[in-house]
Amino acid sequence: MAGRNGAFITGIVPMDIADLPEYGQFYADAFSAPPWNEPWTKASAAMRISAMMSSTSFIGLAMYRSGILIGMICGQIEFSHSSKEFQIQELCVAESERGKGYGIDLLQALKQELYKLKVDGGIYLITSHGEATEGWYQRHGFHTSDVFIVMNDR
Repeated sequence: MAGRNGAFITGIVPMDIADLPEYGQFYADAFSAPPWNEPWTKASAAMRISAMMSSTSFIGLAMYRSGILIGMICGQIEFSHSSKEFQIQELCVAESERGKGYGIDLLQALKQELYKLKVDGGIYLITSHGEATEGWYQRHGFHTSDVFIVMNDR
C-alpha cells in the first residue's frame, strides 16, 4: 500500500473501507495458513470484512510497517442493558510476523480505543481450541467463560 495521503503508513491506524481489497487478501492469506487452514479467497474474505465494517458499532485497527499491512484486529461493540462490551471478530497477524508481539500490540491498541469509547463491559471472542488460538488468548488475560457457551447446529 502506498499509504494514505501519499505517505507510507507505519503504526496502528483505524481500518478504512478504501483498503477493503487489501484487507480481503490479507485475511485470506492469514486464515488459509496454520493453525486454521481455511479455504478463504480474497473475495469471500472481503465480503466478510465489508459486512463487519458496515455496522455502526464496528471498530477495526490495522497495523502497518513501511506501508505493508502486517496485522489487524476488528469487531463490534455490543450493547446490553447495563454496559457496552466488545466482541473481537478477527485478529490476525501475517504468518511471517507472528511471535514478534504484534498481536499483543494490536490488542493493547484496541483496549485503549475501547477505553476512550467507554466500553466498560469487557472483551469477548469465539475461537477454536488449541495452543495457537485459545492458548494465546489465555496467556493474554482471557479465560473460558463459566457463564456462556457456544452452541451450533452442526
